[in-house]
Amino acid sequence: MEYSFGHEIDTYINQIKSLNYYFQSIMSMIEKDRDKNLRILDSLIKEKGVKKIDKTKKVTKIIFNVEMFSKYISLRNKFITSREAYKIIPRSLFVSLVSQFDAYLGNLIRIMFKIKPELLNLSEKNISYSELIEYSSIDDIKDYIISKEIDSILRDGHIDQFDWLEKRLGIKLRKDLKAWSIFVEATERRNLFVHCDGKVTKQYLNVCRNHRVERSVEFDIGKTLSVDEKYFTQAYKCLFEIGVKLGHVIWRKIQEEDREEADKNLNNISYYLINDEDYELSIILLIFATDILKKYSSEESKHVFIVNKAQVYKWNGNNEECRKIIEGVDWSAADLKFKLAKFVLLDDFKSALEIMKKIGKDGDIKKVDYKEWPLFKEFRKSEKFLKMFEEIFGEKFEISEEEEEKLKELVKQ
Repeated sequence: MEYSFGHEIDTYINQIKSLNYYFQSIMSMIEKDRDKNLRILDSLIKEKGVKKIDKTKKVTKIIFNVEMFSKYISLRNKFITSREAYKIIPRSLFVSLVSQFDAYLGNLIRIMFKIKPELLNLSEKNISYSELIEYSSIDDIKDYIISKEIDSILRDGHIDQFDWLEKRLGIKLRKDLKAWSIFVEATERRNLFVHCDGKVTKQYLNVCRNHRVERSVEFDIGKTLSVDEKYFTQAYKCLFEIGVKLGHVIWRKIQEEDREEADKNLNNISYYLINDEDYELSIILLIFATDILKKYSSEESKHVFIVNKAQVYKWNGNNEECRKIIEGVDWSAADLKFKLAKFVLLDDFKSALEIMKKIGKDGDIKKVDYKEWPLFKEFRKSEKFLKMFEEIFGEKFEISEEEEEKLKELVKQ
């Protein structure tokens, strides 16, 4: 089955979002289980154990009868299991997070080779006769060579992988990429967990030093690293940012004619981040869209990026930056929906209501858009908006029977 860059980007995002979303709840569950086991164990010791002081060794021993001793051993083992789970499972989830990036990178490279086989340099690849006779067509042989090349690339370190991509594509992927040092440290920490039981090595320290990794605490060789919620979230945001940026840079380089779909994909990602109130990531991606990419499939795509960028600053509490962005664009020739966005973001609800009336029932902004777009979340609180909505659509602003049915179907799935 052939997949597109857009499909791979969306799949990757959903995969790492699921890991980030459930990290906290999984760790909370394990922590509660660990603490419960410790409480039960402590209670057994206090209620059923008999203290005996060994004056010779200057220690206090807890003595149980035969029946209670068996129960003590069982409870102690449960506590040890939950305690170890609290250490090991965060590592496993973190390793899985980085592994999703590795799989995603392999899929991006596969699409690159499929679209532009010349990037593979087939003339430089050798295949033995015994391997050749196993395949029935040239396409099968190409797939084999592609898979072999991807496997070779992914066996290299992440830094080497970016070196390879920059050389093969002829573009700089790490210029002004602030998240790069976080990415390097995270991928090197993943290697420590997989190969060294999380213990710091000289190689880890050298790589971090060479890539200017900033740390609040300096680590000594042999120290065992861990993963807490704060660190996991930081790694997730870094891998989200770098993954989306990398996917879009490669997509736009390999398939310039597909820029409309690429713009739509990046705008959709930003929109969902704003809906989720993840303003940090949405700002990063929208700065990337407006200040780095700069080439768009249409003026409309460009304006959507600008409006989303302005609104995310507004919802993040920076009204001044929002105003600066909106007032820095000449909207006079723009569609009515962008003029409406302008007035809404500037809190000029009187002018917004006039544009809303002009757009009407069958314009570019539909009934569902007024209900769902985060752009209108403050505007929707206005009584005048509610009256205008009812005037335009002939119904009150409320969840319709159709929307209720959709919700019921989602709950059933």
